[in-house]
Amino acid sequence: MDKAKADATCAPLATKLAEAAEILQAVTRDLQQQVAADPDRGLANASTYLDVFGRVLVGWIWLRQALVASHALEAGASGEDAEFYRGKVHTAGYFMEWELAPVEAMARLLSAGNGAAFEMENAWF
Repeated sequence: MDKAKADATCAPLATKLAEAAEILQAVTRDLQQQVAADPDRGLANASTYLDVFGRVLVGWIWLRQALVASHALEAGASGEDAEFYRGKVHTAGYFMEWELAPVEAMARLLSAGNGAAFEMENAWF
């Protein structure tokens, strides 16, 4: 593979990550408005927001690893090194398919200001 081919191998991964990053940006804007209106309610689902943020961040790290691995394969890596690099590219694909999949659903709940956690009463436990 040449550099252009290596980059093309990772293009679908980059597309999935870009979509998740756009979702993260949108939900961040929505949450900023919610926090401005009611800080307690706006921050009630902070752990879910951090989950979304973390998935996008780790996706970026996997994409970088996949690009390096693809370029190494293009440069002629062989033997165990080539197997290692193929594993990096494959795992990055797995991450983009499986670990980014929940981002949209979580962002939808966050953007809607879902109050299920906030509205829970201690006496109901």
